Amino acid sequence: MLPTTWQILDSSQPAHVEDVIQVLLQNRGADASFLNLSLKDLESSLAMRGMGEGAELMARHIFKGSKLLLIGDYDCDGITALAQVV
Repeated sequence: MLPTTWQILDSSQPAHVEDVIQVLLQNRGADASFLNLSLKDLESSLAMRGMGEGAELMARHIFKGSKLLLIGDYDCDGITALAQVV
């Protein structure tokens, strides 16, 4: 594994939390509009690679009356993703 190389783009010392947020956004090539998104700005979950095929597979098994076992990891995105699939 290669070691991470960090590059500090702004050497100024932030005085307030807003300054820290500005530095973080700048380091990621984003601006303040990144923090003001709405649900309409999200991509469809079907845009994820393999999601359409997975949905079709589940639909075929549900239609045949098969039982499904859904497993997700126990963190904020895993629980949320599993809840959406259920």
